[in-house]
Amino acid sequence: MRYRPTLLPKWRIAAATLFLTAGFLVLSASAQNLPRLYPEVGAGTQILNHNRLLRRAELNDPSWYPSALDWYKANIPFLDVPDKDIQAVYYYRWSVVKRNLRNTGKDGYISTEFIPPVGWGNIFNSLNDAAGHHIYEDRWLRDQGYMNDYEKFWYTGSGIRGAHHFSADWLDDAVLQRAKVSGDVKFAEDLLPKLITQYHGWDKHFDADMGLYWSIPADDAMEWEPAGYESSKPFSGVPTYRTTLNSYQYGNAMAISEVAKLTGDTATAKEFADKAEALRKNMIKWLWDPQRQFFYDVLKPDNPTHKRLDTREQVGYIPWYWDIPGAAQLPAWKQLFDPQGFAAKYGPTTTERRSHWFMYQAEDPRGWDGGCCHWDGPSWPFATSQTLTGMANLLNADPHQTAVTEADYNKLLHTYAATQFKDGHPWVAEAADPDTGRWIYDAVDHSEHYFHSSFNDLVITGLVGLRPELGRTLVVNPLAPKTWDYFCLENIPYHGHNITVLWDRDGKHYNHGAGLQIFQDGKLIAHTAKLEKLTVTMASTEKLATNIAHPWINAAANLTGHGYPMAISDYNGPQGSPRQAIDGQILYDQYRPASRWTAFGSGNHEDWLGVDFGKPTPVQDVRIYLDGAGGNFGVPKSYTLQYWDSGAWKDAPNQQHTPAQPAIDQVNRVTLPTPITTTKFRVMFTNKGGPYGYVAVTELESWVPPSAEDQRNTEH
Repeated sequence: MRYRPTLLPKWRIAAATLFLTAGFLVLSASAQNLPRLYPEVGAGTQILNHNRLLRRAELNDPSWYPSALDWYKANIPFLDVPDKDIQAVYYYRWSVVKRNLRNTGKDGYISTEFIPPVGWGNIFNSLNDAAGHHIYEDRWLRDQGYMNDYEKFWYTGSGIRGAHHFSADWLDDAVLQRAKVSGDVKFAEDLLPKLITQYHGWDKHFDADMGLYWSIPADDAMEWEPAGYESSKPFSGVPTYRTTLNSYQYGNAMAISEVAKLTGDTATAKEFADKAEALRKNMIKWLWDPQRQFFYDVLKPDNPTHKRLDTREQVGYIPWYWDIPGAAQLPAWKQLFDPQGFAAKYGPTTTERRSHWFMYQAEDPRGWDGGCCHWDGPSWPFATSQTLTGMANLLNADPHQTAVTEADYNKLLHTYAATQFKDGHPWVAEAADPDTGRWIYDAVDHSEHYFHSSFNDLVITGLVGLRPELGRTLVVNPLAPKTWDYFCLENIPYHGHNITVLWDRDGKHYNHGAGLQIFQDGKLIAHTAKLEKLTVTMASTEKLATNIAHPWINAAANLTGHGYPMAISDYNGPQGSPRQAIDGQILYDQYRPASRWTAFGSGNHEDWLGVDFGKPTPVQDVRIYLDGAGGNFGVPKSYTLQYWDSGAWKDAPNQQHTPAQPAIDQVNRVTLPTPITTTKFRVMFTNKGGPYGYVAVTELESWVPPSAEDQRNTEH
């Protein structure tokens, strides 16, 4: 819920003191509440030991130094499963989510694909090719404000210009699928005109004669792959009819149709349902090969007979992401576990092994970045997560088919988890050798914690089996192994409720009863003795809790490094800069990637870091993220918030510090009872001294309520 100015009787206006400065509407603390740091968890079960699970996650991942544990406790559902690889990667992947959240200021939060900047990135280092994965994954965070911001970024904010950068675009579908988790249908409904605009952004890629979209493989974010090798441009490829953009547009059209139905717009609903059905038929007609029983690419130029290419690629499974194929296409799944198909110890491979293009120059040192980034065989999490999503959808849509089984899903999910390790610890980069598991595309200050895929969504919707739907119907269909004696996913944020799914064969593991149980807000609502599908009607709520903990704007953020606001300091230590302390990134990593300012080696008793706004701006809620970097930086003895006034620095009066004593690897918050309007502020740190006694700050924020104009633009 966005901040709403409080309307006061005239006799109270004097007491409440209204500040209108630099476009920001600010009321005194007596008239409004400061935003929460984290969302309210609310009523739920208390079956798992969350502290112990997080501490175990830290032991599994030394790079995840004990940091921001309160954020995880407030935001994520907690998992306990017998498969320790899946469990370790599950918690690690939430740290990947957190590392890639980036605060942009007025555009709110976005998610990045690469943490360090890349030359082809759009504004704020954003890229649209994995945005669908981001939304599918992040929709399970309790704080819905993150994805509210992110979706608006692409549809109405600064991300519009980059929303068609890559043809890996299923944004419209992702908006609907998040609404099925949050329950906030109106948010999706209000975006409907923008969803349609996004869909039509690909009209120039539509071939009316074929009834299909074409794309260039590199624009699908897939370089150096068989369709490219078979063309005159091996790196990028040429215009090609593929399952990629056609499947994405099918999913987008179906999403628009469903959202239009919700608004009562039956004409638009039918129009886009018809578009989707036409795409489905033409994909089967042109891309499906009934003899070889797989979907194949068809080059667009110089191919008058529309001959299909000779190599199966993993993108052939993307149509099942949206249940596009029928029974006649089920034999394609045989290739997934075929030793000459896509099977691999750390797979699937992105190109079938029997192809002469398999691993063709995949690690050629003459190529860019030592051969990166080939889609001719390496195991790419991007593709693996799409294949697993499609498999789970098939298992749920057609429980009687025999092309794939629950055992197949679990085998591949475990393989996917086992791939996401490096040196014995959870890790995800770009792509791995499918036979050894070594990350072959894993450049320093480039690929760390690469957010180009989903994993936790697969655990929640597939393994545990919570199948998101609109309305009050709750469907849980676990694909977990029937041999498991226990598992629990606790307090899943869903439709404003906390849902817990618990399986305990004999009731002795959790001591909460035997069988499969579903809890809503801590109360048992369904039970069965077997590990099987359950469908139940949830209790209603009078008003959906959107649970947004950050309705204000971070006025200190500057992700471009140009102009104002500008980071200022008295000293700049090595391997960092003041600018990195306002770049929207909160990173506590010991080594790389790093984003911090440090006073290391200053020799000063005191050092300071601040922000010059360039214009009068209210200050009331300052957040300082002290970075210990694995013990390389220290906790200051103390710190003080100061503001610039009449040519001098002054201590902010009545400042409240939370926690009372400075703490590293978490937020230190300074709040004021009444905002101070100033052109700049700083935080003065008293160093402890010694080799590890200097302070480091990964991010410095100053939060203010949005202006009245921002309020109108962001309300829904």
